[in-house]
Amino acid sequence: MILIKGNHDIIREEDFINLDIAVEEEMLLEPFRLAHHPLKSEEITKHKAYTLCGHIHPGVHLRGKGRDSVTLSCFSFGAFQAILPSFGKFTGRVAIQHQETDRIFGVLNDKVIAF
Repeated sequence: MILIKGNHDIIREEDFINLDIAVEEEMLLEPFRLAHHPLKSEEITKHKAYTLCGHIHPGVHLRGKGRDSVTLSCFSFGAFQAILPSFGKFTGRVAIQHQETDRIFGVLNDKVIAF
């Protein structure tokens, strides 16, 4: 098993070894580049592989009638990279700025919905 290490992965290196988990900062798995941090805007077009990343814990904010609102974990698919959601209890959801051409998918308990 391979883990793309992120800032919440604080287990000692020897524990990963004992669990037979290889740890990488990033990995090229054509046609994808796997990384924890998203590419900065000036880096996006430098990579030929489509980047799958996390770190941001993206969310989509929905407003209803009155003061009803909710922020859902979401997948954000852009032209050059996708930002994957977090489902941990201790991680927040950041309402992300996205391009008009990006595809956003909110995650509910029993389904995924496109926006």
